[in-house]
Amino acid sequence: QKYNFNRVEALQHMVQILVTHNHHAGVLTIPPPVLSRVYQTLSRGLVNLLNAKKIKDTSFPFPYAQLISILIQIQSIFTPLLMTQIIDSYWFAAFLSFAPVFGFICCNMIAAELEMPFGSDDNDLPMKHFQDEFNSGLLLLIHDQADHLPHTSPQVEQNFNILMQYAHPTAEKQMRSHSRAYLRVSFIEGDDEDDEED
Repeated sequence: QKYNFNRVEALQHMVQILVTHNHHAGVLTIPPPVLSRVYQTLSRGLVNLLNAKKIKDTSFPFPYAQLISILIQIQSIFTPLLMTQIIDSYWFAAFLSFAPVFGFICCNMIAAELEMPFGSDDNDLPMKHFQDEFNSGLLLLIHDQADHLPHTSPQVEQNFNILMQYAHPTAEKQMRSHSRAYLRVSFIEGDDEDDEED
């Protein structure tokens, strides 16, 4: 806080130093090619952070925004004048004047909402929800049972045929019905061949 540094970049650098120190100390007995994925994941997270910062810091060009607002105002003035000269019905001319002007204004307001997706508005990204999910994942990693070695129970069923019956009961029934139908067809064809020979 004293030097106004970026906390995320500082924490990432601290995590990298911690991983490197524990690897040299023998705490992390991981091959270097596998450990490099950790640094790659940290680097990818920093790249995504910088992309989000670019969206936040880079605003829409102000002259372009002013030009769009002026053109929409000009359109809202001249569109009713032209519609009344072309169309005889006042109600129909009013509708055709209102629809395009309203559409352009809506598109301009939607673009203004999409320009800054970070915030507390209704149309912004749910950043609090994202942070809560991230915190839940971190709490899961530091739980006592997170490093529990999984194993199967001694009472578990390991017979393949029995497991297939539980996994695909309909498929086994279809196989049995097909096999029965095949036996019936082969039996009938065999009877026909015997009749032809007689």
